[in-house]
Amino acid sequence: MTISRLEKTRRQARCSSATLRSGAALLVVLFVTMVVAVLSMAVLVRANRQMLVADNGAARLKLDYLAESGLVHAKTLLLHPQEVATGPDGYWQGQEGLQIETGRDYYDVLVMRPVESDRCTYRIVSTARRDDGKELGSRLEGCLRLDPCIALWMGAGGQLPAGVAISGDVYCAGALTSSATINGDVFAEAFSGNSVGRAYPGTPAGVTFPEITSSAFSSWTTVTSVDCNHPSEPFEPDTGVLYSGGTLLLNGDVDIIGTLVVDGDLTIRGGCATIRPLKNGPAAVVSGRVIIESGGKLDASGLVQADAMTVGQTGSAVINGAVFLKSGGVVFPELPYGGEMLVRADAMMAAVRLVNSATMTWTNWSPAGGAFFKYVKRVEAAACP
Repeated sequence: MTISRLEKTRRQARCSSATLRSGAALLVVLFVTMVVAVLSMAVLVRANRQMLVADNGAARLKLDYLAESGLVHAKTLLLHPQEVATGPDGYWQGQEGLQIETGRDYYDVLVMRPVESDRCTYRIVSTARRDDGKELGSRLEGCLRLDPCIALWMGAGGQLPAGVAISGDVYCAGALTSSATINGDVFAEAFSGNSVGRAYPGTPAGVTFPEITSSAFSSWTTVTSVDCNHPSEPFEPDTGVLYSGGTLLLNGDVDIIGTLVVDGDLTIRGGCATIRPLKNGPAAVVSGRVIIESGGKLDASGLVQADAMTVGQTGSAVINGAVFLKSGGVVFPELPYGGEMLVRADAMMAAVRLVNSATMTWTNWSPAGGAFFKYVKRVEAAACP
């Protein structure tokens, strides 16, 4: 049977319509697939971005904590300078490439003394970084104040005349009358005078007397007054300690590179007695009085410990470190005082480390009883080098 032309046309039209419908459905499927793929990619990109942001935030937070650790590190070593090598200015000046744990994170510490005459205040910059140098570091700056930091410690009341300058804190076990310049706090039962800092009546300073005796030294080089009269060269004992078993008179210019230990009184008559101790050693340990006669001068860097001190009318003393007098104070028998007495608190110089030869144990002591940050601030942190 022959199919009419009209029927053929109808069949062709139906096939064409079906083909068009199939093509349209395919396009719809492809479009939906593309939309789903694009949305999925966007979700993945956003999730990946959030993960990177979270990782960067965690890394930055870790660097912040690491920078804080650098500040604490510096504070600890400034309070305990016996445990670390010090620079030419006598204090730990920082170090690069420090780590808390093995890994990629480091911190660099820089310690500076903003004002040379103020040896109780230090500026610390701590920078945390990654070793590849691609991430931004975290940098903090803090101003650390050693407080209290004793320059002059007196076991009895007394009087400080004009011409005396104390840069640091003063402790007096009794009443203190002062016309001196005191750039620091005063701890005394009663205080009459002026000071840049505060007066704390009847309040202990929180710093103990060092109680160093000659028995703390295992060996020494003995010296007599005759040896010290006009020496041709500085005393630099191999043991680091110059020892006198009785009263010692220094007459004329005498230079001592090490610690001077005297079981008795130390008298300085004319000329200048200069004492430069080795690291972690006191400048002078005197069981009796330190007597600076008129015209005599004591120039010491470090801790000077004695029972008491007497200064003549034109006698002078310049001490960078601390003066600790166990039973007495500073006595000026001839007033008005016409000399110069300057005691500058320097906890780095005055800190000592001694060994007990019987128990073979070490003891650290410092005139600084504590420390606090006057401020801590974030400073600009560039890309790490």
